[in-house]
Amino acid sequence: MEDGLNRDIGILADYLQKWPLQLSVGKTVSAAYHLNNREAKRELDVFVDNKHLESQQAPKYLGVRMDWTLSFKQHLEEVKAKVVSKEKTYQQWTLLNRLRTGVGRFKSPMKKWGLADSAACECGEPEQTAEHIITGCPLYSPPSEAGLFDLGPETRAWLHDTELAI
Repeated sequence: MEDGLNRDIGILADYLQKWPLQLSVGKTVSAAYHLNNREAKRELDVFVDNKHLESQQAPKYLGVRMDWTLSFKQHLEEVKAKVVSKEKTYQQWTLLNRLRTGVGRFKSPMKKWGLADSAACECGEPEQTAEHIITGCPLYSPPSEAGLFDLGPETRAWLHDTELAI
């Protein structure tokens, strides 16, 4: 199999040299797709201009991870991980903006609107407001009030780790 691939890649390389084009060896990989499970993890010895092409089990083609079973499982896992990380980022920005503006699902206004049984914070303060959380809540207080605007590393870590849901 490798002899045929190497011969065909040589023909392609010759064609590209006739035009001012060049095959990018650093970006080109080889992969084998087999119905036989024993051959599925086989690494091919394919060369371009006497340079060995890297062999990958699941190369990326046009942004899609192609595995040997063509089930796209690895690709779907990567996409899912991106979506989950963006969801966390969205939640962090929502929390940050609610604290900055003082408008959010704080217990004090929720009680006024009849959407909560109590206006009290979990820390024991009679009213949970943005000001209380920012300046004195022992459970949820961010590292600093200024950090909510300059977003230093401590505030980013707090946004990532806090369980505050407002």
